[in-house]
Amino acid sequence: MSESAFERHLATDRLRLFDVGARGGIDPRWRPFHACIEAIGFEPDPAECNRLNREAGSQDPPVRFLPHALAKGNEEVVFYEANWPPASSIYPPNEEFLKPFPGASHLLGVKDKRRIDTVSLDEACRTQDIWPDCLKLDVEGAELQVLQGGERATGGTLVLELEVEFAPLRVGQPLFADVDAYLRGRGWRLLGLRRVQWRRSAGLDPRATGYGGQLTQADALYCNAPLLDEGLTQTTALKLPLILSAYRQVDLALELLRAPGGALLGLPSTERAELERLVLNQPSPLIRLARRVSRRLDAERRRALVDALQPGDATIWHDPHFF
Repeated sequence: MSESAFERHLATDRLRLFDVGARGGIDPRWRPFHACIEAIGFEPDPAECNRLNREAGSQDPPVRFLPHALAKGNEEVVFYEANWPPASSIYPPNEEFLKPFPGASHLLGVKDKRRIDTVSLDEACRTQDIWPDCLKLDVEGAELQVLQGGERATGGTLVLELEVEFAPLRVGQPLFADVDAYLRGRGWRLLGLRRVQWRRSAGLDPRATGYGGQLTQADALYCNAPLLDEGLTQTTALKLPLILSAYRQVDLALELLRAPGGALLGLPSTERAELERLVLNQPSPLIRLARRVSRRLDAERRRALVDALQPGDATIWHDPHFF
């Protein structure tokens, strides 16, 4: 199979993907571009980090995992190991808030406590001599700390994905308003949210609709607007639409590729057309058929139809993609 346009141009300077809180491995969204990516995962659980490294050879894209807990700086902190390991955090669960949601309360409940050493993102980058183009943070409430310890690293990052909370799931954790204010103060632009809602167990009934629920958290997607405003090099101008395509932000990816001026102006028209095809995320035949059937419904009615299918006794509801 011949190389794609992305592979040809990024062969010597791959897209550098950082996954902080990498339990479970790198998201499958990156598989179509695996030949263009250099990935590093950070996972503080030693056993999980070792497992991920053992399986790294079969991962797509290839990735190496480091056993570091990232926070604002180098210090020793208490780590609260949750009953559900992905919910473990340096912040203890907020039992008062969690009471109406017994399922979540059990998952976030503390199974064990131990002290761990943390390191800043900037220090980790200096040690490894690699800096991210795309940064994903899922550290159960400590996202703002990681950002504060990564001023240099995030300054050159193109796109940021991070988990944010709208409700105090953990004692003392920063909420979305705090994280958003920090990022907006540095010029970051919010592109989308993948929301999660919890439904109170005492109010569930299979006879009822599945509407309602407490908006608790989301995965937030940000773009580093100052880098766009300053002008991109040809390499970064190629990396950005690749990242946006992985997150299904195709409209912005195509706008950047079709811009009349800028860093990609010198590419042949055939190559620009190939890049457009690579970022399109074309739907399957089944989805195209469903589109034709629902063509008469506007966006609000289509979403309402999906929401109406939610069972009345469902405990959780989340968006499949960033909106």
